[in-house]
Amino acid sequence: MNARVIDVHAHVTPRCFSDVVLGGSDWHGMTSDDGELHNPMNLWSIDQRIEAMDADGIDVQLTSPTDVFYQYQQDPEVAARIAWAVNDEVAEMVRARPSRIAGLATVPMQDTDLAVAELTRAIREPGLPASLSCSVATALAASSARLFSAAWAPIASDTMPSNAAAT
Repeated sequence: MNARVIDVHAHVTPRCFSDVVLGGSDWHGMTSDDGELHNPMNLWSIDQRIEAMDADGIDVQLTSPTDVFYQYQQDPEVAARIAWAVNDEVAEMVRARPSRIAGLATVPMQDTDLAVAELTRAIREPGLPASLSCSVATALAASSARLFSAAWAPIASDTMPSNAAAT
């Protein structure tokens, strides 16, 4: 029996972003300078992603948005809209290829209520069983007992795994 090969560090630059900024507009204040659009892989379709996985012998990719989509410096409402759109697109990828793609959500950690709302929604969204946050937000959350406990309580209640990435 062969072991499955799982790539646990695969990033997504969402089409909801790239389509708009490559058309010359900004997307929630983000421009074509964001999102690592210089990397051709970040413009791949799901079929191109699967072809590359097959060529590399990868059975499953655990996908998450590139860190530029965390947008912790943005107004919390704007960051929440970004998280919602990005999470929906990652979930669409998972639904399109559930045996090949798994997904991680992002949440607007600069606002407790918005973070909890999006984390709770993302937990219940098919295909997004975990969240990812960068160390800046994790450090901010750890310094605020209310934010830390409120934002991570849904994880405990829904037994959702989470990963805090160092960025």
